[in-house]
Amino acid sequence: MVNFKPTDEQELIRETMAGFAREVLRRHGREADERNEVPDEVVQRGWELGLVQAAIPEAFGGYGDSYSALTGALLIEELAYGDAALALHLLAPRLLTVPLIALGNEAIFLEHIPHLKEHFAFPAQVEGGFYKTPQEPGASADMILPCEGN
Repeated sequence: MVNFKPTDEQELIRETMAGFAREVLRRHGREADERNEVPDEVVQRGWELGLVQAAIPEAFGGYGDSYSALTGALLIEELAYGDAALALHLLAPRLLTVPLIALGNEAIFLEHIPHLKEHFAFPAQVEGGFYKTPQEPGASADMILPCEGN
């Protein structure tokens, strides 16, 4: 039988994300909507929390554990409480890392994970502190590679 009761670690993640959502995402949500851009502080704080690095197992240079759908749901739920659009922006790289971890093998990890860490480790160096996503004008369709000119 599946147990949906969060572990102590999952509860800590939930509490941390709830605090981040209240203190950062809620405060910047309206500004981001009105200016049609994600504030650099939001991106930087999200990266400092390790929202992408936590999706990469320790064996491959991240600090994540094995993937858990429950942990992911708790994370998304808490972040979306702060601001759903900003939460999606911060979690977009996980759309690539989670399938690699869940469906890949060691050869795929060794080929792609170092490349991801190289590009996702320093988001402030990329246009406005973040990568463009494919729905934005002029964006690269390949989420792994930075946009042209960067």
